Amino acid sequence: AARASYGRGLGLQVGGRVPYVKPEERERLVKLLRKNRQVDNYPVTSKDSTGALIEVLVSAREVTFAGEVCVLAFSHVQTDRLRLEIELKETRDFLDAVIHNMDQGLIIVSEVDKKLVIDFANKRYGELFGIPDEWIAEPRKYTKQIIASRAKWRGGTPSSSKVVVDEMVASIVAGTEYSRRLEGLDGRILEARQRALPDGRMIRTF
Repeated sequence: AARASYGRGLGLQVGGRVPYVKPEERERLVKLLRKNRQVDNYPVTSKDSTGALIEVLVSAREVTFAGEVCVLAFSHVQTDRLRLEIELKETRDFLDAVIHNMDQGLIIVSEVDKKLVIDFANKRYGELFGIPDEWIAEPRKYTKQIIASRAKWRGGTPSSSKVVVDEMVASIVAGTEYSRRLEGLDGRILEARQRALPDGRMIRTF
């Protein structure tokens, strides 16, 4: 019975049809099945009929058949999906590298319930206005702090920061595009440009 010997049970019902390229994957599958009596979507590397490597999801259950405890297993090939996921991740990583290494600072802003939300900020934007990497990584969470830092760069106060936020929200709602010059306390002069995106958000570059 499979309960007495998972090695034989899995060898006949899983190993025979899904050849394991990595023995350790089969060993972990056996341990999980012994512990939980079932396994769902366990990823393994296998081979197809031509010998090419494929990625497979294996599910297995203990079942009783004719008074004997057996292992019922089935597999689902996911190579194409994994390949697409890898290609998508590589594309995203490439775009992230390009955007974060631009000479221009960039943010994407939106209005939610009449409140300003910074959906994205690149690293150059953080460098221009002295904003911590932690805030740049989670701009939606730190929108208020980011705006306050930019206002501080221009010599602003909390009250003036609120004015800036109100103006930004109004410009998003109205879809206002503009180009203007900003001067900081450090003497730097930056050109700020705002353009509308197709989804209603605004992209700002500095």
